[in-house]
Amino acid sequence: MRHLLKPSRFIPLLLTSLLYVNNASADASTLIDEKFEKTGDESWPAGWPQPAECSWESEKGNSFLRIESTEPGKMIMVYREIAIPAGTQSLELSWKTRVTGLVKGENAWFDARIMMEFLNADRQAVSPKAPSPNVSKDTGGWIEKSITFDVPENAAILKFMPTLFRVEAGQYDLDNIVLKAIPEE
Repeated sequence: MRHLLKPSRFIPLLLTSLLYVNNASADASTLIDEKFEKTGDESWPAGWPQPAECSWESEKGNSFLRIESTEPGKMIMVYREIAIPAGTQSLELSWKTRVTGLVKGENAWFDARIMMEFLNADRQAVSPKAPSPNVSKDTGGWIEKSITFDVPENAAILKFMPTLFRVEAGQYDLDNIVLKAIPEE
């Protein structure tokens, strides 16, 4: 019985397929890839602001960012701005989160969330608005989340703001934050 795919024909096909897969994933530009791991004498993760209510925690060999409510009703935010590459069609955000001891604030949307807002090159807000993925109750441990959303045509900046939004109490832990720019097809 004849083999349909001889090794001399199969290997080039396999290599071509691997190159295609590798190039497809290379098309997405990684804007944030933060695992929060401590690698030396750093006292805080590079590129991240350090509000008084935030800490860089380590647990079972894993480091992560913690936002903790220390005053009922206060908004606690870790604010970053990320440049959006020209030609970006959408953004893909993935992260791990853990919420403990959450007591929501006065309104239903006073919870743990990642607020985001698009700005144009002149720093004016752009529509449609970016999503604000939220957690409104304790997670019972670490959970993985992800979301993909479109970028408005003239957006140049993404305001990225993990927040405990006016909660009464709680801890909001974040790890393995990855934000990728997906180019136009």
